[in-house]
Amino acid sequence: MRRRALLAAFAALALASCHKGPKPKELTVAEVAQGLKAGTLAAFDANTDGFRQKNGVVPGAKLLADYDGYDCAKTLPEDKAAAIVFYCSGRL
Repeated sequence: MRRRALLAAFAALALASCHKGPKPKELTVAEVAQGLKAGTLAAFDANTDGFRQKNGVVPGAKLLADYDGYDCAKTLPEDKAAAIVFYCSGRL
């Protein structure tokens, strides 16, 4: 439940450094859970290692080295239309 609450609070897409196009869509917990289960979206964890160790991660999420210091071309799916979700606690 804690993971779902965390995901709900921060499921808004955080694509400022890579995004070129329409405003990102905010997703509900149900939409994210359904997309993860169906394999129709990819989740990216932008939390620190310390936060992950204490609170865990969403199963299947790809861990980012830093919330804004990753290489978009190497990290994100090649399919520019792929549905992706970034989440972060906002804590260090």
